Amino acid sequence: MRLKNFYSPNEEKGIRNYNLNLPREVVDNSKAGSHFREYDLFCWNGVSFAPYNCFELTHITDRALFKSEIDMLIACEDNKDTGYFASIIDSLALDLHCYCVQVNASQHGDSKIAQPKSSNERTILSIKGGDNVFLIVGDVNVKELREFQVCATSSSKFKPLPPGFDYQSVRTRMGLAKD
Repeated sequence: MRLKNFYSPNEEKGIRNYNLNLPREVVDNSKAGSHFREYDLFCWNGVSFAPYNCFELTHITDRALFKSEIDMLIACEDNKDTGYFASIIDSLALDLHCYCVQVNASQHGDSKIAQPKSSNERTILSIKGGDNVFLIVGDVNVKELREFQVCATSSSKFKPLPPGFDYQSVRTRMGLAKD
């Protein structure tokens, strides 16, 4: 577990309404005495992924930290602005060229898995939400994604790699020697 790097305005207001302070003030890492923002990178069963907590996804620089380094980004949310976060998730799938798993609270809905494909193929699964808690399962093919990323073919299985994508990082995750 780790503290969130960014709290939404409503979360900050709720914390301060109880006369509490934020666990730590988020400041620019380049300033003297500042707190460094922390994000986690996990490798489990050969899959590299990074979890982000809700409002952290709104920081454009921080959400690009793991470009070329992850197979999957996992977004844990409790947010009613489903349209805003759906746009971020769809963009991330293309910008980071990875699978994006969005997990929102059931009362808000819009939990889904997105992949770096055309808009009509991007969503692997989606659930709108409701009164009950649901567990939905979708398949992602990390092997196929990585093979596409290192071959740089004109295959239409996925969208093209974004500029600056480091395919050597993918080769390393695959256990392949450097060129």
